[in-house]
Amino acid sequence: MIRKPTYWTFSFFHKLGNHAILREENLILTEEKDGSYQGIAWNPREDATEDDELLLMLDLPVKNGDYALITKLVDETTCNPLKTWINLGSPANLSKEQLELLRLSDQPMIRTDKRTVNDNTLKINLTLSRNALLYFKLLPIKPSVDRGYQSNRVQGAL
Repeated sequence: MIRKPTYWTFSFFHKLGNHAILREENLILTEEKDGSYQGIAWNPREDATEDDELLLMLDLPVKNGDYALITKLVDETTCNPLKTWINLGSPANLSKEQLELLRLSDQPMIRTDKRTVNDNTLKINLTLSRNALLYFKLLPIKPSVDRGYQSNRVQGAL
């Protein structure tokens, strides 16, 4: 199965919690009982002359501590199997390699970021390109790593 970008709209909305705390023209934010937040932001642009980028700024009230910000992005360059197919020359009959490439290109770009809060407010800036859809989740970090593992000793881990 090769998923179209629209698939991720339904998938992301399905993940949202029931307690919506913010609804705007380009954003929905929910809060969970465990202190986590989930949201979806979007930037639909039909006219190429419109300003393409959208910047959303959030200030979330949270307890001091460490948090993980997880984002999943779908836009015109990321997670766009149609563009991949066109870039391959729009083949009528796909080879196994081309089919695998299309399957791989239907996945959102996932990023993680560790944030430390000292003033009970977490600031999140979301920049969305033209026709972007972004799912994000903010989780409080409760460290429980292997006693022998030290991330500061692994180059590129932090």
